[in-house]
Amino acid sequence: MNDTKQVHVERQRRYQRGARGQSLVETAISLSVLLLIFSGAVDLGRAFYSWIQINNAVSEGAHWAATYPGCIGSGANAYFNNYNNSPNVSVPTECRQSNSIAERILNEEGTLDRRDIQCVLVTPIDPAQGSTIQVKVKINVTMVTPIIRAMFGPKLSLYAQAQEVVRGVAGDLPSSSPITVPDQGSILPGCTIP
Repeated sequence: MNDTKQVHVERQRRYQRGARGQSLVETAISLSVLLLIFSGAVDLGRAFYSWIQINNAVSEGAHWAATYPGCIGSGANAYFNNYNNSPNVSVPTECRQSNSIAERILNEEGTLDRRDIQCVLVTPIDPAQGSTIQVKVKINVTMVTPIIRAMFGPKLSLYAQAQEVVRGVAGDLPSSSPITVPDQGSILPGCTIP
């Protein structure tokens, strides 16, 4: 009888050791899955926050362009190069620097990293009063977690657009003097946004 009891105790010890190993494997797998889910939530949450910010900023740019259509400019490269003082751009002096549509978009959200904004388009270039203008923006959001970077790449491109009915006439210009703004952005002229 003693031998049977000893065999039973030995089997129970082996089972407990195996159960501890199984628990360790289950914990490792569960933590890996939870880490992946948490990483995705962090990066996608940041991307969603950036998307909301850029939508607000594009809305402000569309509002400014609809109020002062004279600030949109003319020519293929005038739509957003007017934030600097380039003499080759046919944009009135009143619409440069802080009064440009680009700066209105870039300064609307203080937490937006202006280096992430890749492209801004305003169409049409010369809208009539009562017509609709459209402002589109492309922004790149940097992924911070290594797992998401490995799965989707280092940057996620987001797009935002806003439409507004033009209230001003072609000659309407802002009455406030523009404030000189250093060129801090990397907005690409002549880009395409879907």
